[in-house]
Amino acid sequence: MTRVYLLLSVILVCIPLSSTTASAQGTHFIVEGGLGVMQGFSPEGEANIGRSTNLMFGVGGRPGGSWLRLYFVLEGLNGNYMRPHEQNFRIITLDRTMNELGAGVRIFAPCTPNFRLFADLEGVIVFSSTNFEGAYTYDFDTSEIDGGLRMGIGFHYRPVEVFSIGARFSLTAAFDHFDSEGGRDWLVGFESEYGHFEAGLSMALHF
Repeated sequence: MTRVYLLLSVILVCIPLSSTTASAQGTHFIVEGGLGVMQGFSPEGEANIGRSTNLMFGVGGRPGGSWLRLYFVLEGLNGNYMRPHEQNFRIITLDRTMNELGAGVRIFAPCTPNFRLFADLEGVIVFSSTNFEGAYTYDFDTSEIDGGLRMGIGFHYRPVEVFSIGARFSLTAAFDHFDSEGGRDWLVGFESEYGHFEAGLSMALHF
């Protein structure tokens, strides 16, 4: 039993020491995966809450003389949500799927050896596909490609040098309104979403 207590004591001491080493030396690569929720936003009301997943790769480190960490990141995101909309006494439902590719920067601000805040800024390409369903409306699918910006904030808790858990809230704003082309804004009764929110949890490897 004494050996068990001794082993646990060594582990508990090594974890913060490992984190301190990570904080002091820094790492150069990040691989992060996340799971969360997505919701489209529009002046016409709220959409239903859907799901989202993302995978991010980053390369960078600590610039000389700075306490911040700067990473250049590449992110893929997939999500889906629905929006019911009433127009002329009928309900039209938009079932929307998003596939996005983003590139930009992430800045980490270490608060303690284990806890870091971060902010993201990315340019994104949005590949959206939408199925329109409703009474007295022919069901049909449409797809679009839009550009936009993603801004995010979040945190990482890093118990050991190579692993962290965290959370992020982000906003993806499109340069053009989804469904604004080809008269589809008239079909759904408004200029559709300006973009969408995402919020979720993540796990990351640092090396």
